[in-house]
Amino acid sequence: MSLWSLTSMNKLFVTDLDGTLLHPDGTVSDYSYETLKEMLENHFPLTVATARTPLSVLPILRGLPFCLPFIVLNGAVLYDPTADRILSGAVISREAFLKICCIYQEFDINGFVFCVADQHFRIGYTTLSTENMKAYYNERQAEHADLFFSVPALENLADQQPVFLSIHGKKHIIDPVYAAVSGTDGINATYY
Repeated sequence: MSLWSLTSMNKLFVTDLDGTLLHPDGTVSDYSYETLKEMLENHFPLTVATARTPLSVLPILRGLPFCLPFIVLNGAVLYDPTADRILSGAVISREAFLKICCIYQEFDINGFVFCVADQHFRIGYTTLSTENMKAYYNERQAEHADLFFSVPALENLADQQPVFLSIHGKKHIIDPVYAAVSGTDGINATYY
C-alpha cells in the first residue's frame, strides 16, 4: 500500500522547489522525478509554491502530469500549468507601484516588472542595465521573445497590472533598496 492511497483527498500537498525538491543545480533527481510522476498519475493532490516564474518552473517539471495550479512569484500569482495561463494575480496598487518606482530612481536601480495581460505574463523593463538582467533576458528570449517589452520609464507600467518586481545586484547595493521597499504599504519584499 502506498502513501498516496492512504491520503485523504481533502488535503493538498505543496512543495517548494529551490532548496527542497531541486538539486543545487536546479534539476530534479531521477528518483524524485519518477516518484512525482507516479504520485501525480495516481491523482495525488500535489502542487508547487515557489518564487520562480512559470518560465523557469515549466522546463524543470516538464513531463510531470501536474493538474493543480502552481503558486508562483512568492504567492503573487496562481498559474494553471495545464492551460498555460494565469488564474489570478495580486496586482500591486498604482500608489504602491509608483512609490517603488520612486525608490528605484532614488537608488538608481532597475529591474524587471512582471505584469498580467490576458491571463499571461508580460515582462517590462527600461534597459538591461546589469549582467544579471542581460543573462535572464538572453536565457528566455529564444522561447519567450513576445513576453518582454521595454518602456521609457517603469512608471509607464503602473496601469499594466504589475504583480511582481525583481532586481538583481550586489548586497551593498540591494540592502538600502530592500529596506526602503519593505517600508512601502501594500508591498511584501523578499530578499535572496
